[in-house]
Order: sequence, then structure tokens, then C-alpha cells
Amino acid sequence: MAGFKMHVTVSSLCGIAYGAAAYKVLGHPPETAVLAAGITAVGGMLPDLDSDSGRPIREMFGVAAAIVPLLLYNRLLHAGLTHEGVLAALVGLYVLVRYGLSYILKAVSVHRGMFHSIPAMFIAGMAVYLAYDCAASQQSVRY
Repeated sequence: MAGFKMHVTVSSLCGIAYGAAAYKVLGHPPETAVLAAGITAVGGMLPDLDSDSGRPIREMFGVAAAIVPLLLYNRLLHAGLTHEGVLAALVGLYVLVRYGLSYILKAVSVHRGMFHSIPAMFIAGMAVYLAYDCAASQQSVRY
């Protein structure tokens, strides 16, 4: 059975291959390829979020608590908040993700439960898609 180190090692190797292919084969910019590689590497921790040791959940929610506020920064600015209001919201989001969501996940999950499943992968992917704000998502698609 694969442990935390195995999950992270394999996902890091997959992330490197994915980033290299995105850059070399698909022609994406280096920044996009590095970001894709990093997200793939961090994604290797997802199957162990419900681990009894607590290390994966601590690491993953530490990373998520830093990244989620950054992803929502532009949305908060466009919502009409002042810079001080945006900063307060970012700090609140950090605390909410780091401590609130990790507490809830520990309370409702069991090891080898839902987070080892395909639906959990789709739920995480859709959450990232909905949270990410970019110019391409605001343009209408024409056929």
C-alpha cells in the first residue's frame, strides 16, 4: 500500500513529466508549465488527506490556505472592496481554510474513505475551475 511519501514522489515525477510535455510538446509558456507541474505534485497529497497521522492534512491545508486567497484576490478587488477590506478578507480566508476546513475534514472523514475515489478528484477539479478567475473564462465561446 502506498504511503504519503510514495504518493508525493510519484505525483512529483508525474508533475515534472506533465510540465515538460506542456512546455515542449504543447507549446505552453514556461510559467504555465511550471504551475501545472506544481499543482500535479501537490495533488499527490489528496489521497492521504484523511490519514490518521495528520501530516498530509496539515501540509495540504497549509498550501491551500496560502493559495486560495491568492486565487480570489482579483475577485475581491472587483467586488468593490477597499485594499484594507481585501487584506482583511484574505487573512480571514487563510484562517478559514487552514483551521476551519481542516477541522471539518478531520471530523467527517475516515481513512480510505471518499478521498481515495474518482468523484473526489472531479470535485476538487471543479472547485479549482470555479475559483480561478481569468480573462479567457469571461469571454463567450463562439462556434
